[in-house]
Amino acid sequence: VFQTTGTTGVPVRSLLSKKDWLEVYYDQFMYFMYGYGITKADIIFIPFNYGLYLAWWGIHSSFEQGGVLVIPGGGQSSEDRIRNILEWKPTVVCGTPTYILFLGDTAKKMGVDLSKTTIRIVITAGEPGAQVPSTKKLIETTWRAKNYDDIGSTEISNFGFECIAQKGTHVVESMFLAEVIDPVTGKTLGPGQEGEMSAALAQPALMLSLLLFTIGVVGVFLRRNVITVFMCVELMLNAVNLAFVAFSRQMGTLD
Repeated sequence: VFQTTGTTGVPVRSLLSKKDWLEVYYDQFMYFMYGYGITKADIIFIPFNYGLYLAWWGIHSSFEQGGVLVIPGGGQSSEDRIRNILEWKPTVVCGTPTYILFLGDTAKKMGVDLSKTTIRIVITAGEPGAQVPSTKKLIETTWRAKNYDDIGSTEISNFGFECIAQKGTHVVESMFLAEVIDPVTGKTLGPGQEGEMSAALAQPALMLSLLLFTIGVVGVFLRRNVITVFMCVELMLNAVNLAFVAFSRQMGTLD
């Protein structure tokens, strides 16, 4: 069980199933892991106070399943975390942009030059940072490491990541349906237009179901051959059945 911080209202609670935790999160974060260029040879240090806020729990669990050595840095002072970085020699560190820069200031006061540590990748999330050029540059200069973005929320989980090309954020399109909408009218906007992004978690099976149903509908309306029309209707029915199976699997009621 997790919940949001409640900074914009009443905290929202989130209940995750075993499938969410061990399968869905793992699948999502493998895009992040390999997109960042992280391998099983890396060691990630997570300076995060493990509690009700989801934050870095997902990366911890998924990267651990992915074979990366994880060092939990909860319940420590910033000074102790700097010492852990020096002693454990991790290659990856994560945090909000603000805290990552605060660790840089703390290290300077301790006489530690973070640019000379083993850190090669800094993952930031929770605040605008990795996509703000001046902030990204400051983080990368302070740590002498690549800074990559991680975008998500407690309600929908992590849906966007920045790859090694560092040319913007990718949406995990195999798992999420994303669109940009006009915040006033609610209408979908086209390429190049600015608005609010809306994302929904979609299983591959549901996406296939939608595709098959659409093909069936198009066939019914465009074809005149009776046999072809019946085949298209059957395709639509199969798509509906596939959707039911996908929803049952998601709800854990497949049997």
